[in-house]
Amino acid sequence: MRHLLLLTMLAAVAGGNAHAQGRFLSNKYPSVKSTVVYCTPFNQSMDIYQPGGDTSLRRPLIILAHSGGFTGGTRISDPTVDSLCVRFARRGYVTASIDYRLGAAARMTSDSVYAMDVMVKAMSDGKAAIRYFIKDAATTNTYRIDTNYIFVGGNSAGSILYLHDTYVDNLADCPPYMQTAIQANGGLDGNSGNPGYAVKIKADIDLAGALVTTKFIQPGDKPCVASQGTLDLTVPYNSGYFMNKTVKLWLNGLGVMSPAFETAGVYHSDLLFPGAAHVPWNNNLPKLNSVDSLIKNFLYTLVCTDNGGMLCDAPMTCQYDAGIHSIIVNASAAVGDITVYNTTDIPVLTVTAGGLKNVVLSTAGYTPGTYRISARFNDPSIVSAVRQVKVE
Repeated sequence: MRHLLLLTMLAAVAGGNAHAQGRFLSNKYPSVKSTVVYCTPFNQSMDIYQPGGDTSLRRPLIILAHSGGFTGGTRISDPTVDSLCVRFARRGYVTASIDYRLGAAARMTSDSVYAMDVMVKAMSDGKAAIRYFIKDAATTNTYRIDTNYIFVGGNSAGSILYLHDTYVDNLADCPPYMQTAIQANGGLDGNSGNPGYAVKIKADIDLAGALVTTKFIQPGDKPCVASQGTLDLTVPYNSGYFMNKTVKLWLNGLGVMSPAFETAGVYHSDLLFPGAAHVPWNNNLPKLNSVDSLIKNFLYTLVCTDNGGMLCDAPMTCQYDAGIHSIIVNASAAVGDITVYNTTDIPVLTVTAGGLKNVVLSTAGYTPGTYRISARFNDPSIVSAVRQVKVE
């Protein structure tokens, strides 16, 4: 409950009222959906959601994959994926919900080699979906995607799919039967189509996903925003076999991945649901809203950066000065208050800025890592600003 309360507080700081909201934070557009075949070798489709009426030439992309245990589900069957696609399209993102190849449930429970092959085929399809948009950006530019801002993720099995696409970049880190499956399905790039374009991922969105091994997580890896119930056994919160131990696919959930992210120094933010089982946000609006707020604010810190990021509504820079052990905040308007959050969305500092535009925040006692800075302005018509900064 504490995590949910804190996330509500964060949403209030980062959001404000509807008039204070801006691109990537508020609902500025209608969502317009279309369907395309992105994987011609295996006839897989995806629904693409665009912000209707948006004229921006640089748009971030979110690709999500559905749940279903790698044996069921479609691009339209997952209520969480569908809702997030619509919500983020209304904020100015282009979003996509993909189909991907599935396996036979009976064989998944009896054949671990087959189960791994099914997962790897899904990973291959997931990469083809990314390349579809990268190819489009290099040719017809129908969707006007800035390929430096491609976010991928999913719900349950879909999250497992894209976690591996994000963090598996070295065959040597894979267990032997996973190496065999990858090599049999086109290598690390896969064989699902749109060849000739390198896969680019900015960050991962993990909703009840897991990795075969946390060896995949290395210093310098892509950021991750994640959520899971602590009593999840379908996708184990800690370590165990998939689907309540019925599928011999060993997985490591957020309870193991989060410390691995910390050890590797990877920027991440987690929302736990203590005592909850698998995907507690499915068909639970308050929990889904909490997850949505977590993702919204996390991605905002990546899209609206100070160095080469997209044009956002509230310019503010945050820099760490090691010489004075402080975070230097420079804003374009009078600041009302500033809150600093750690990677678990717990506020470590809240200060009243009193209308100043330049604020120095001491980091004495801070643990080295990446922190999120949220500033609310005195003028309610100015969107609140959210930034990230690394404290060393």
